[in-house]
Amino acid sequence: MTLADAPLAALAKVVASPASRVALVIGNERYRHNPLHNAANDARGMAALLTQAGFTVDLKVDATLAQMASAIDALGQAAARPDVGTVLFFYAGHAAQLDWRNYLLPVDGNVEAASDILRQCVDLGTLLRRLERARGKTKLIILDACRDDPFGPRFRPVQKGMSQYDAPAGTLLAFATAPGRVALEMAGSVNGRYTESLLRELSVRGVRIDDALKRVRLSVRLASNGTQVPWESTSLESDVYLFPAPRLSEIELEQQARDELAAWNRIKASPKPKLADWVDYLKRYPNGKFAEVAQVRMRNLMASSEATPRPALPGHAPALQLGPGLAVPQRLKGSGNPNSAGTYPFRPVWTAGDEYLFHELDLYSGVRQRSYRIVVSGVDAANNQVEFADGSLSDLTGAPLKEGRYRHYDVPIQLNPAELQVGRRWASRFSQSGGGPSGVGEYDFRISERQAVKVPAGEFSAFRIEGIGSFIGRHLRLTRWLVPGLNVALRQEVRQTVRTRVLVSAKQAVSG
Repeated sequence: MTLADAPLAALAKVVASPASRVALVIGNERYRHNPLHNAANDARGMAALLTQAGFTVDLKVDATLAQMASAIDALGQAAARPDVGTVLFFYAGHAAQLDWRNYLLPVDGNVEAASDILRQCVDLGTLLRRLERARGKTKLIILDACRDDPFGPRFRPVQKGMSQYDAPAGTLLAFATAPGRVALEMAGSVNGRYTESLLRELSVRGVRIDDALKRVRLSVRLASNGTQVPWESTSLESDVYLFPAPRLSEIELEQQARDELAAWNRIKASPKPKLADWVDYLKRYPNGKFAEVAQVRMRNLMASSEATPRPALPGHAPALQLGPGLAVPQRLKGSGNPNSAGTYPFRPVWTAGDEYLFHELDLYSGVRQRSYRIVVSGVDAANNQVEFADGSLSDLTGAPLKEGRYRHYDVPIQLNPAELQVGRRWASRFSQSGGGPSGVGEYDFRISERQAVKVPAGEFSAFRIEGIGSFIGRHLRLTRWLVPGLNVALRQEVRQTVRTRVLVSAKQAVSG
């Protein structure tokens, strides 16, 4: 079946195999008042790629409201069929947000007021709710739809770009740029910057779609000097490939791990790693064991040239004090968006004199076993180290390098993500020696939800991070709760030792 032969209604009738895949691709550019130049080419290029990958594709160029609604209805019917396993929706064109909802603009839309958006545009939530009924399916939504002034001079939404929306179960949402930001068209080019990178990275055989999107984000961020940073939200439970993945033996997987560690050690051994070093690592290992650390280091090097607003840092006076009886600052509470828990860069900024008091409890009885204080004694930014009064060391992301004066992490545990966002996943491979068993271990981490957590220091809106791993034959299970702007975990549970620690008080001189 060719693209030309695939009418929209055919999506609801496809019966190819238990792993059938269907896609709806829309590219709108011939708008009455603010036409685009790349959207149709973006859609055609994506439709061609998906056809190569075995999708049955319905391609719509310059679709009206009625055509978009009908196409989405047909996609929903196809998604419900038992023979269909993967559903993909791609849209290039104008879009806008209103009251935390996102709307896609058909070519016959004539928006002159906010009320027109509700009647003349397609609510993205309608598509998501329709696909959400197809339980157990893989759903991929890709939107290259963040141009400025979507309705021209007649009406300008209060909020630019698109609103953040957390992906429903079994879904991946990918946006051309971060929530509330806009992306300009590429004058004189065949494709837009985002779709151009998408087509290149998704066409690579045997690459997970998550890894491809991470490479897209890196490529677009660098090409735009930080003015456009693609964004994703995912709740996928398994790896997804457009093209079949190679099957690697245990020996090949172990060799990959050694190669990655060698690449990391070369960067770490450099007296002053350059931006290109981190970029090269992330291109080769977008989901590598050190990818979160590499993203933080790259972001810090790019900070001076990027247009992304940075929070103002206070002076030397304490900016954050927490403890029993003290009010929790509003910025440590939650987001007003009913559709999303939000996305926050996790960038600890350590200062000598920061201190945190914890109670350590029995995990099941809640009985206090001891209390201890963590005090920052020094920060060596040049060597990526934070020094603590008890002799412990961590890197600037909070990954432990040494616990106390004896236990060392020759390869540190990548505990913290570069960003706090529900659905984010990352992996860590660590090497431990001294002060107990020695050996190599691994963790897989996932941010499962954002929830209210009450500890002696107060009640917070925290991101719950679940880690499952192994170390010299032992199963590991670690759960941590992180709050944007607080350098340490609010609460931490270690199942194998049946212990939990909770924050009692904090004095943090500088908060990121």
